[in-house]
Amino acid sequence: MRLLIGQTGAPTSVVNASLRGFLEGAAGHDVLALRGGPDGLVEGRFTPVTVADVPAAATLHGGSWLGAGRRAVTGADLDVALTQLTRSGVDGLALIGGNGTM
Repeated sequence: MRLLIGQTGAPTSVVNASLRGFLEGAAGHDVLALRGGPDGLVEGRFTPVTVADVPAAATLHGGSWLGAGRRAVTGADLDVALTQLTRSGVDGLALIGGNGTM
């Protein structure tokens, strides 16, 4: 299974800890990192990532290791994002963030 993980919203240490936890739980799967939050989703900025790539120290400090961002996603954005996901063979998408992310 190919998964895509992204971060949006507030750049906190919890966001980075959640990223490491996701990657640990996704062991055995092909995981891509969504770089740049919602903009990266629409633009297809996906790169391979493993738990070994994410420094353990990132979970102790604020920030968004993958790069986050905020964007009011439109219907047109969703259409483009679905095309990007399909083109990249993504089977599942996980986003780390708060209420605005949902």
